[in-house]
Amino acid sequence: MSACKPVYDGLCSQTTAPWFAQLDRVRQRIDEDVTARAGQRHQQWIETLHTCNNKQTPSQCVAEKTKRRISYLEVQNHLIKQRTSATYQCYATKLKAHFYDTPIPSATVYVFDTTEMFFLNPAGSGSRYGEDNNILWDKGDTAIIAVDGWLGRQECERVGI
Repeated sequence: MSACKPVYDGLCSQTTAPWFAQLDRVRQRIDEDVTARAGQRHQQWIETLHTCNNKQTPSQCVAEKTKRRISYLEVQNHLIKQRTSATYQCYATKLKAHFYDTPIPSATVYVFDTTEMFFLNPAGSGSRYGEDNNILWDKGDTAIIAVDGWLGRQECERVGI
């Protein structure tokens, strides 16, 4: 097992150590101007990991949260190129989605001057990103989109890439 930094004390395991190491490498690539603000948010994020102590498999919970954090940082800081993109025409609006090969595959949706990030979840068909009332469910030439609070569930058609 690779050594974890002291900041991860009590959270480091054979399962989580490689993800913490990758997370630290990703953070090193972030520009110094962003690092000061990101450092505060990163410390707050580390504090949320302790909620995993109440889970049946704390190490898996921490690893999952860390993979999500890596995915978020890579996309938000433009450290990874999009795998593909798609444009959808919905009833109320047109939206653009970018798809990424991150530790947990992810998608960002741009609509109404807002950006939302979704993570891939199991689906019976198509690719379902997000959960509950925040979803992008891509099914070939169609998609279903919903963002809690500002975009109700809508069916959309792919109109471009």
